[in-house]
Amino acid sequence: MNDTIEIRGLRVMGRHGVLDLEKTAAQPFEVDLDIESDFAFASSTDALEDTVDYALLSIEVQKSSKTRALPFLRHLPNESPRPCFWTRKSSL
Repeated sequence: MNDTIEIRGLRVMGRHGVLDLEKTAAQPFEVDLDIESDFAFASSTDALEDTVDYALLSIEVQKSSKTRALPFLRHLPNESPRPCFWTRKSSL
């Protein structure tokens, strides 16, 4: 059974868009993230190392927004470079 973790209203800066000005001047964006996974094991252990690191996920999306200029903002969540689980046993 999959559960969803929602992060709403994450504010990031970036150079995203199709116009030249959008590609050169950083502007603020607000991002919503939905993380779907089976969190049954994390629920049963109630241990941080078995679930998603929300802070790391937010930082990775912010870093991706700052370092990558994308024509469409909807691609930003897929650009985060690494998994954001606490545990080494899991992956996104």
